[in-house]
Amino acid sequence: MFGLFKSKETCQNCGENRTRRKDESGNPICSDCEIELRMQGEEVRNCPVDGMAMKKEPILDGVIIIDRCPKCSGVWLDHEELESIQEAAEDDGSNFATGLAVGIAIG
Repeated sequence: MFGLFKSKETCQNCGENRTRRKDESGNPICSDCEIELRMQGEEVRNCPVDGMAMKKEPILDGVIIIDRCPKCSGVWLDHEELESIQEAAEDDGSNFATGLAVGIAIG
């Protein structure tokens, strides 16, 4: 049929979650593992303020991955991440922008 009734398969990465998603190799992968693998593939950055290794943190359901300093809580956004946030804010209005700012601030 039209793929509407595809059965879920077990994620090959964690072996726990059931999913319909596929990775680039066609293997089943859950959204949590997909986000985790994307974070692992990104370069670790050092905080420009205090030099600490920054931690990866997914926001917007993993669409964007920010870097946050564990010491000063400073946030680093790559150029693409900032553009994605700006686009989402324009599409969703000021409520999104306010919510995102508060979420990053208290995260």
